[in-house]
Amino acid sequence: MEKIKTIIVDDELSGRQSLERILISFSTAFDVIGIAKSAEEGLQLIQNLNPDLVFADIEMPFKSGLDMLKEALQLCSFHIILTTAHEQYAIKAINQFDVIGYLLKPVDLDEFYKVEKRIIEKLSHGQHPAVNQVQSIPVSSHSKLFIPKLGGKEAVDPSEIIYCKASGPYSEIHLLSGEVKTVSKPLKSTESVLNTQLGFYRVHDSYLINCKYISELRNEGEGGVVILNKKTEIDISRRKKADFLQFLESQGLFFS
Repeated sequence: MEKIKTIIVDDELSGRQSLERILISFSTAFDVIGIAKSAEEGLQLIQNLNPDLVFADIEMPFKSGLDMLKEALQLCSFHIILTTAHEQYAIKAINQFDVIGYLLKPVDLDEFYKVEKRIIEKLSHGQHPAVNQVQSIPVSSHSKLFIPKLGGKEAVDPSEIIYCKASGPYSEIHLLSGEVKTVSKPLKSTESVLNTQLGFYRVHDSYLINCKYISELRNEGEGGVVILNKKTEIDISRRKKADFLQFLESQGLFFS
């Protein structure tokens, strides 16, 4: 296997030097092709060098490592290992990205070797870098969605999804349990997975709802309001209202 083209992004000099030394002195798998001391510098390196792997510090001034990754993943694909002095920050970030793992500072060699093993296994099996996204094919009523998480993928039953909300280039998946999963795909892509055959409908540019959880329809605002699960109010776009009502009628859910 060819060496793994690697970029290090860390605002602390000691962090950059320590990680570079470990990658060079304690492994033969990595080729450090770039080192950045800020998120902006890291973004530029990623765009120019197209790495296989990025070690990204989470906490950096002006722009965080997570903000950098959100932008960079729109430009190219790469694997991610997070580095941080605070474990809770890494755990919080895991739902946003399909990361190989994370390393706590100062980096422990045993933990490094565990992460190194995972990245080598992924690349040797031809697993391409992936952002945190739902599967790209429409699912049937008997399927599960598999959302990447640390160390694997988490199965989500579509019937447990109340609604999805656009959040820039990402989608928030709101579950019946109250959990919110963030995936790195725009709502349009999420909509293509949760197709209308499952009872999902895009009632607004920012919202995709599960019609199973409709409690009430109100004639408020320009297009109306739909109440989900007796508590969540979501606006219906004026231009989508007629088609939405027609869809409900076609499903036997609405009588005009």
